[in-house]
Amino acid sequence: MEEPTKKPTGLIFDRVMLEHKCDWDSDHIERPARLERIINRLEATKLLDECLMLPKRKADPDVDIRSVHSPEYIKKIAESERLDMDGRETLCASYEEIYLAEKSYDLALLSAGCAMEAMDAVLDGRCSNAFAAIRPPGHHAYHDQGCGFCLFNNVAICAKRAVTKWGLERVLIVDWDVHAGQGTQYCIADEERIKLLSVHRYEHGHFWPNLPESGVEHEYHNTINIPLHEIGFGDSDYMTIMHHIILPLISDWKPQLILVSCGYDAAFGDPEGQMRITPAGYAHMTSALKATHIPLCAVLEGGYFLESVEADAEWTVRALLGHTLPRLQLDPCRPSLVDTMHAVIQQLAKDFDVFKQFLLFESTLRKEKGLPPRTLSDESYTGERSVSFPYKTRGLYVYPQRTPEVIADLKQQLANIIASQKPAHNGAPVAQKHIDASATTDGVERLLAELLNGSVSLLTVDELASTTVASLLASKQCQRLELDFRPVGETFHVNLSQHPDVLRFAMSLGGNPFHFALHNILLPIAKSGTTYPLVVVNCERAETDKWLNYLLSAMTSASIPVIVQYTTATHGEKEKGDATVESTAVLLSLVERYAGLKTVFM
Repeated sequence: MEEPTKKPTGLIFDRVMLEHKCDWDSDHIERPARLERIINRLEATKLLDECLMLPKRKADPDVDIRSVHSPEYIKKIAESERLDMDGRETLCASYEEIYLAEKSYDLALLSAGCAMEAMDAVLDGRCSNAFAAIRPPGHHAYHDQGCGFCLFNNVAICAKRAVTKWGLERVLIVDWDVHAGQGTQYCIADEERIKLLSVHRYEHGHFWPNLPESGVEHEYHNTINIPLHEIGFGDSDYMTIMHHIILPLISDWKPQLILVSCGYDAAFGDPEGQMRITPAGYAHMTSALKATHIPLCAVLEGGYFLESVEADAEWTVRALLGHTLPRLQLDPCRPSLVDTMHAVIQQLAKDFDVFKQFLLFESTLRKEKGLPPRTLSDESYTGERSVSFPYKTRGLYVYPQRTPEVIADLKQQLANIIASQKPAHNGAPVAQKHIDASATTDGVERLLAELLNGSVSLLTVDELASTTVASLLASKQCQRLELDFRPVGETFHVNLSQHPDVLRFAMSLGGNPFHFALHNILLPIAKSGTTYPLVVVNCERAETDKWLNYLLSAMTSASIPVIVQYTTATHGEKEKGDATVESTAVLLSLVERYAGLKTVFM
């Protein structure tokens, strides 16, 4: 297998953005320290040295900003620089939750321009991916008004530029900020070439911005919402969404660019989001998108627990660079998330074959188990949105008081989480090493040790050396998931060594059964252990086979050690059938064996 040519990770920020601050409320949570802590962390960890530092630039207000925002609104924000503090506060009272410092207009142009530069860098080939550490943030800003700390909608401006200047036909925005990206939803509503997928705390509309259009069903045809109705969602829940919705959507729709509204307010300890994503969680989500080899640009949005923000940003950048990821404990997701996911998938199945396959797969399993069809949960809006002007500009963020002892405890808990997730090998893994027939037993044993400690991500093994490798794996009793992987005609076959029957998904059902199986079954199984399992892939030698390349990329990007054992054996054409799968009883056993899959499908 040959890896794509290595390109650098782009990084862009400017300390001058620290001058954007709320002059009349020193307790405002969107504060300069958010960006300052990120920059300092990237400097202290030497990650800046590994990235390509991109040139800073301002957006053109008459071209770039006007592609999303009205001339009247742009003019009001521009004129704010001539006002004194009282005048700026009065102006801000005419919008919902924004503030303006003396240079905020200029800094908002810089923020949007830096986001555009990061996107341009991945599209013109300077970088394979990029991170824009910028503020003010953008995803709540509407066409004609600022909102939710956001002045200009940076990610929407980038997306519009991608389809107009770069001529892209499919741009996906993944928004994992804890608040619904309603501004982006409105700003892209007129552009069918752009889709928004927003994962956010919602509670049936009882969490800000309290909008019915942030739920599952709404009139914005190019927005996909995954609303969360409880607090406390963490890594397992968000990775379940990644495996069963985001990655299958990407495999089916095939975007040419992925933009991430990268908020960190769903992180552990955040007073706004009250969720529990760890730095490892953000690393794995980022890495999963990186593994698609689609141009990827992450743009900073929210995040207010500074200790989490700096660690989350560090591991986002590490994931973009291809570093070995922290360990991640994946447990079954919450039942309420399963209900919401099925409601979302029912909607997506109207347009995407991969989700039709999901529903057919689930239906087959439930029927085999003697279960009735799934009853969808009530996703209706029961919230209330009440906004009045002049809008309050001071004392907006008074949370239940956190004592110094509580804050110190949260910091210690986070430090313990980070320590427990530290990868065995801290740094970028060697991409690949090869074992041929000339390798000694000691040499093979040394390479296996490097694979398991994370300093090597992938071993390829010639057929003549496979006996030695198999013997050593057996003697060490390595926990492993073994796959017999072969595209055969119009189908692919994956045989798990623990289960003798072949799992087959027929192409005649439409969509891409390989991606359905990889994201919905194989990756969740491979990542279900308390420690990373070893995955062994047995396959015919096919250096450029796209299915094998994609599988290996997905596994190694998740820091799952992989051994590829090449064989020369050939498999004849299997009898084609119109069933979704062969041996439903085997699949049922497989799903029941892994609690995460059972939670989702049963």
